[in-house]
Amino acid sequence: MTTNPVRVLERLTLTAPLGVAFHDTATRLRVASGLGAPTVMIFGATPHRALGRLAPNVRVVRAGLPCEPCWFASRFRACDERIDCLRAITVERVAREARELMCADQTRK
Repeated sequence: MTTNPVRVLERLTLTAPLGVAFHDTATRLRVASGLGAPTVMIFGATPHRALGRLAPNVRVVRAGLPCEPCWFASRFRACDERIDCLRAITVERVAREARELMCADQTRK
């Protein structure tokens, strides 16, 4: 499956006024972070380390459960497919991470 570059740009343009990028795919997040936007990446079962070295304007949010990441080894077995690693990440935590990242971005400018 390929990613439509026009759709990626459209979504990034729509979220640009937020001051921080939140997207549902690694492709959009990589583009946003590559453009220098403060970027919050939320991971559960998939390993964020597979993306390689991330820019300083990127914050990775994980629940930190002992079973994660499980995508390649034992996909969702530990949580009986409830995906607890994503359920454990609260909106408040993501918002806090975004605020901290945005503050750090302001000090770099």
